Amino acid sequence: MTPSTAQDWLNSTVETGHLPITGIPDAPAFDTQVAAPVGQLLDVHGVLRDVLQDNQAKARSRRIELSMRLLARNHYIHGDPQRLRQMLQQLVCGAIASTHAGGHLTFRSTRPADCALRLEVEERSPWMRSRNPRTANQSSRHHA
Repeated sequence: MTPSTAQDWLNSTVETGHLPITGIPDAPAFDTQVAAPVGQLLDVHGVLRDVLQDNQAKARSRRIELSMRLLARNHYIHGDPQRLRQMLQQLVCGAIASTHAGGHLTFRSTRPADCALRLEVEERSPWMRSRNPRTANQSSRHHA
């Protein structure tokens, strides 16, 4: 149940799966007469899948592979569905636009804490592999 006022919100416990998109402001600046955050319960994984599906042709045209690793067990938030979709659309389009042709993008979700849902984008491309610098023991030696 979502608390009806800001004071109720401060006194309540956060239920897993019912988190607002924006964080709860600090208590001293919180106006107790303001209503608590409201919105629909949204499945972030579902919206991300839809956005990736919508942008698959754009990625394919640049030879970019898209994959998902949706690891967060609790991937529901309260919020505005259009705003969430817009935010994820910008994330996906920006990642595709900044990836070189032939790259691979992995979109990952994790839940590091009850109050956070983390979405990450990882680019893996052959030209981005780290090169191990030579150490003193591996450096070539010239023999006289």
